[in-house]
Amino acid sequence: MTSPSRNEDPRLSEILEVVFRFAAGDLTARGTLLDDESAMDGVMAGINILGEELEAHVAENKRALQALSESEALLRTIFDSVQDGIILAEVQTRKFKMVNDSICRMLGYSHDELLELGVEDIHPEKDVGNVVFQMARLAKNEISLAPNLPVKRKDGTVFHADINGTTIQVKGISFLVGVFRDITERQRAEQAEELASRDSLTNLYNHRTFYSFLKAEIIRTQRFNRPVSLLMLDIDHFKRVNDTYGHPVGDTILKGLSDLLVKQARAVDRACRYGGEEFMVILPETEVTVAMQMAERVRAAVERQPFDIGGGKNINITVSVGVVTYPQQAASLKELVKAADLALYAAKRGGRNQVCRYESAMAGKA
Repeated sequence: MTSPSRNEDPRLSEILEVVFRFAAGDLTARGTLLDDESAMDGVMAGINILGEELEAHVAENKRALQALSESEALLRTIFDSVQDGIILAEVQTRKFKMVNDSICRMLGYSHDELLELGVEDIHPEKDVGNVVFQMARLAKNEISLAPNLPVKRKDGTVFHADINGTTIQVKGISFLVGVFRDITERQRAEQAEELASRDSLTNLYNHRTFYSFLKAEIIRTQRFNRPVSLLMLDIDHFKRVNDTYGHPVGDTILKGLSDLLVKQARAVDRACRYGGEEFMVILPETEVTVAMQMAERVRAAVERQPFDIGGGKNINITVSVGVVTYPQQAASLKELVKAADLALYAAKRGGRNQVCRYESAMAGKA
């Protein structure tokens, strides 16, 4: 700035000095007030007031920006601390716009690497069509969860994830927020539980699981007032099979009969190995007349079935079957199983290879 000339009003020079300092970014610049009620003094007062307001406004903006920065940092910390993987993808392009630390760890990519990719890049090629379809349904809010989708890591290995999704709008652009939950451990636990519920020889549900299923069906029956029937089967003269052909052949017969039971049962039925050569079939929402028909169908199918025991040999077996229905013929789980056993005993006593329905008179003959 040039110095004022000899004839220049010093008050004007001071005003210009303050204005130039404002222009240079110094909002603390203030002029001297003489309180002489002159026009120049009024201008200087106005400039000082304007400077104070500008300084306050800038300070408020700085505080707001600082608060925004702190909020963004907090949000990012929360975003990255979530154990589930999170991806923000543009709906139209399906390209990733934001990712958190968890999804990077899940997939084995860095943040920058993932932001170069899109939906199609993190799923096996053969599954991309279905994944894109599910993502489109999430984006349209037709579903909120796409379960058990295969996800491909950077190294090519695959795991399965449940993906929760929702859409957001930012400046007119639609984004899909996908939350990935790795279900590998859950699947392992489910597989372990399934193995623990199965009989190792026949792969039917085991004794313990039979009681769990039956208890659940009785509770459902009590709630909805619908019957549940139970078939108890026993292989006739099975000891003779073991004694004649050996226990390995006996095991082959048990496995063959188990396969036949599964084929004869409906999708809702539960075929179980009760123990030894005894089997149970739980028939939900089935009254006794239908249960008798199903039991006879199973008995006849076993009688017709030649069982391959190896070496080009087949043998035939028969079964006896007891039938009972809850709550018409038994008042509790314990009574239901006991009644099925009594009905089976009656079939054995009556000559085997037959079906017997439980009657209350059987209890006295046990």
